[in-house]
Amino acid sequence: MKPIPTEYNGTEYRSRLEARWALFLDEVGCFANYEPFAIEHNNLSYTPDFYVMPHHFMSDGPYLIEIKPIQPNERYLKYLTDVHCPGKSDILVCVGQPSFDQPNGYHISTIYSKEGNKTLISKGFCLIQCPECKRYTVNGHEDAKKGYGFLSCGSYHVTSKDLNVAELLSHSHRFDL
Repeated sequence: MKPIPTEYNGTEYRSRLEARWALFLDEVGCFANYEPFAIEHNNLSYTPDFYVMPHHFMSDGPYLIEIKPIQPNERYLKYLTDVHCPGKSDILVCVGQPSFDQPNGYHISTIYSKEGNKTLISKGFCLIQCPECKRYTVNGHEDAKKGYGFLSCGSYHVTSKDLNVAELLSHSHRFDL
């Protein structure tokens, strides 16, 4: 299926799906830059779909977000792990419509050890927002089916209705109006 270039909030996205994710990220309060820069690492080049500032997450670095309409193949995932810069940022591969529960998505992160930093790829992830500090964590000791978890700030959290509203808005928005 050919992507439909779509404008949202003054930016032209390569696809309607990317525009839906931009709307979703706006609704949940994550300031995300669209295709902000190219990364050169291991003689490879990569331009992430979105760059989310580190202050939105309970982690040291920013998140790069890649949007895919369907499950990516192993070759593409290998490419992302090769271009990943351990210790610089994590990459979230989001599959399909906007949702904080991404069982078909991937989290590419860094494992720190005395022998050096290494890239880890995990299938499936869930983002949970702290209602107090409004930051997010990825797989923060959560139970995605129950929608709760303990976050780094020490509070016990329940999935916010705001996240569900953002999901509904991003799925139902009419970009052609």
